[in-house]
This record gives sequence, structure tokens and C-alpha cells, in this order.
Amino acid sequence: MVPSPDTPADLAAVAESLNDSTSAVEMLQAIVAVARDALEEIDHVGITLRPRKGPMSTDASTDETVLVLDQIQYDLDEGPCVSAARGPGTVVVAEHLRRHGDWHEFVQRAIPHGVRSVLAVRLFTHDGTVGVLNMYSVTSDTISAETRDTAELFATHAAYAYGHRRQVDDLHLALETRELIGNAVGIVMERYDLDRDRAFEYLVRTASTSEVKLRVLAAELVGGGPRSRSDPSIGRRRRV
Repeated sequence: MVPSPDTPADLAAVAESLNDSTSAVEMLQAIVAVARDALEEIDHVGITLRPRKGPMSTDASTDETVLVLDQIQYDLDEGPCVSAARGPGTVVVAEHLRRHGDWHEFVQRAIPHGVRSVLAVRLFTHDGTVGVLNMYSVTSDTISAETRDTAELFATHAAYAYGHRRQVDDLHLALETRELIGNAVGIVMERYDLDRDRAFEYLVRTASTSEVKLRVLAAELVGGGPRSRSDPSIGRRRRV
């Protein structure tokens, strides 16, 4: 039997790594690194994120092998990762991969990379599924119950930490955007001699007409970007 990992110490290592992380990607990278080192049966670890729109992507990985194996599943639209992301089960285990009856194409393309077993654990927050923690073994045909349990703890920790960091990032972006748009409104008020409400309406209308996001337009105006310089009306005071 594989010795049970020191779960509290492992998760403490994750928490310590997160304190040094300045972005969601760095945070996820710290988690996969600690998970690989903590689980003796596991050799390669990655985290797939599943956006509400668009394809799945590998946002953290311990090595190139993870990127290759994940991409195989994305391309084929089959495999443990895809199954875990879509449910209904939270944990998907594929042991003795050469003899596994599911995901024939994935199995055939994964075996040349030495994969003998795979463990995929869904990451989900109160908003729903956000991704999958993928673990590949090239040294063991089986995955012990202890490894599965610990992997679920890592997945729970990753989902919670990622959800929290995403909320923090979203809040920072919202505050930055609010300040940026406020500065842009101030510029429009001064240049066009408008009150605040009409200046904001002007920015919204211009962004809609130009088919750009309001934040992008505000950034160009505040920074004196190409759109600001090319707009003949900017730089002279007039009524709008």
C-alpha cells in the first residue's frame, strides 16, 4: 500500500505557496506542484479551467506531458478530464489504462506517453464547475483510495482558493475600471463642457458606435491613445 501522504502538511504547503502568489495562474501553479510532490503514485499534474464560453484550457501544469495529454482530450472531446468536467461524477478514475474500455481514442494516444492510470477530480464553486484537477501516473496501474481522497482535498482547496482569488481579481478590476472611467468622464466634461451624466452618456454612445468596450475607450482617452488622437473632436471644447 502506498503510504498515506501528510495531508495537513501538504495543504499547509499549498497555503504558504498561495501567500506568495500574485495571480490566479501562479496560485494554480503552486497547487499542482505541491500535489505532484505529495502523491507518490502521481507523476504529472495539471489544472484545466472550463470557461462558461469557449474551449477548455490547461492553466497550470507540472510539465509538458500534462499539456500534451490534456490537449489530446480537448481535441478528441473525450477522456477522464472531459468526463469529470461534464459529470455526473465528481471523480473519474482510469486504472490499467491499456485495458480500459472507455475513451478508446484517448487511450490509444495516451499510452505512447507512458500513462498507466489517470485521476480527474472536478473543481467547482458556488457558481458551478470551474475546471478539473488532472493527475497522470506513469509508474502505477492503480490509484489507491488514499490518493483519491487526498486528491479530492487538493481539488476542494484549489476550487475554493481559485474562486476567492477570482473574486478578489474581479473586485480589483472593477475598482480600477471605475476609476478609469471616472477619469475619462472628467476629461469629456472639461473638453466638451458637459455635466457628469451627459459626459458618461457620450462615452457609452461612442463606445457603442465604435464597437469597443467602454473600459478600452476610457483607457485610450485617459492615456491619449490612438482613438483619442484620431478623434477630431477631442482636444477642442464643444457642445455634444
